[in-house]
Parts: sequence; C-alpha cells; structure tokens
Amino acid sequence: MAHASAGLPSGTTTSHWARPMPTFPPLGGDLQTDTVVVGASIVGLTTAYLLAREGGHVVLLERDEIGSGETARTSAQLTASLDFRYFELASIHGEERTRLIAQSHSAAIDEIERIAREEDIGCDFLRVPGFLFAPPDQREDLLHEHELGAMQNAGLKVRLVKPPAGTRHLGPCVRLEDQGAFHPVPVDVADEG
Repeated sequence: MAHASAGLPSGTTTSHWARPMPTFPPLGGDLQTDTVVVGASIVGLTTAYLLAREGGHVVLLERDEIGSGETARTSAQLTASLDFRYFELASIHGEERTRLIAQSHSAAIDEIERIAREEDIGCDFLRVPGFLFAPPDQREDLLHEHELGAMQNAGLKVRLVKPPAGTRHLGPCVRLEDQGAFHPVPVDVADEG
C-alpha cells in the first residue's frame, strides 16, 4: 500500500511538527562576509553553525522560514541506511570507500548529538535503532543476502531481525544499532520568534 503522500510534490503535505518560526528582515544591502550559506535547512543551519564556530563570518540566506523546506517534512531519523544500498556502493566504489561512506554517516549522527548536547538544544535527541525493510518491489532475499553482508563489511552494527510491532506484514528487516532520532524544529527555537 502506497503512503498517502507518495508521488506528491514537496510542500503538498505538512509535518505534525511544523510550527511558525522566527522571521527576519530581508538583507538590506551589501555585506562583507567569508561565506554565504543558502537555505536554512538542517544542513544549512549546521553548515553555518560549524563555519561560525571556527571563526568564519557567515551570512545565512533563506527565502521562506527557517526549516520550511524539506526539513519540515523530514522523518527526523538519523541513520547510516542510504537510498543507495551498500552492496551497490561497494560494487561502484569498492569496499574501502564504502566503509568511509558508512563512517561519515555515523560521524554525522555523533556530531548532531554532540552539538545538541553542548549547545543545550531541546531537540530530544535519542539513540535508537534503525530498520531497513525490503521495498515492496524488491525481493527480501536481496536485502538479506546482499545488503546485510555489505553493511557488515562497511563496519555498521547490523543484524537480521523480525520486524518491529506494527510492521509485521513487511517481513524480516535489517536492524541498525546506535542510530538517532530528534525533533527537527525544537519548541524553544520556534518560540524565540
């Protein structure tokens, strides 16, 4: 069964955590800066934060509200599971580069956890397992025989498990340990407007 919003263009649906965000006046003239970051998404905000933390003068531009694009529609799951499967990545890039890809995603989860803790961001960051199911149009054995081994070779802590409650109809899945979840639009940030 397809998800109700499957195939709809971005912005057609609204997440349950979308809320009004602080607004800022338009740029009022020329500025001298080291870096311009376009888009106040999770990625844009994080990039601007990391550059500013290193002493850079950063201007962040957003045409709408902070987090109003794909960030407002995110699942808020932080996982090393990718749209490209690890067995596909290994066949294209080799096992060493595939390990680096997995490490980079795990490091990103660690970095988000660190920033949330150090900056006392009320985003309810949690370490949780992630689950990878075989898409309806793919055979389960492809996931189990190829992807599980490729993920293990990439250094991820994974195992084949029965599906969690409420997803039993989807069949066995791969469980990824030590993933993350967070609230992408913390109430304390939204309330600052």
